[in-house]
Amino acid sequence: MTLPTAPDAIETGGSISLKVESEGGEEAFFLIGDFGASVGLQPKTIRYYERAGLIKPRRMGRLRVYQQRDVARLETVKFLRKLGVSIRQIRKLVDQAGDFSVNELPSSAVEQFLIDHLAVMNRKHQEFELLIADLSQRLQHEDCRKPGSPSDQ
Repeated sequence: MTLPTAPDAIETGGSISLKVESEGGEEAFFLIGDFGASVGLQPKTIRYYERAGLIKPRRMGRLRVYQQRDVARLETVKFLRKLGVSIRQIRKLVDQAGDFSVNELPSSAVEQFLIDHLAVMNRKHQEFELLIADLSQRLQHEDCRKPGSPSDQ
């Protein structure tokens, strides 16, 4: 596969995906702005994930070019981050399993990690429910209100 030269990418305005002939047919590449828009992340966040070793874009000179597999990888990273999985844990999963999607787990180790993480999330959810009930009860109790508080007015 031959990547276009950096001037070709700049002539396209840098805001359109690039089509490149490869052995398997035509492949789309994205510059960081379009890539960020397609995954809903700012370029600085994408660069952070790159420094953390979660994605490894190809280079055209000084330009980063991203492929569809990078889109899938970052969608998975975003989902795991929403679940509260640390960057370090995600990198460990990626190192163990390579490219994967949460919908298509590549190994029992990744599946077990997600099962364990779900158990932790369920425990935290139960703890929050108890805390919310406790706080609500305390706020309803007459003795906890000080004279002149907003609820007395």
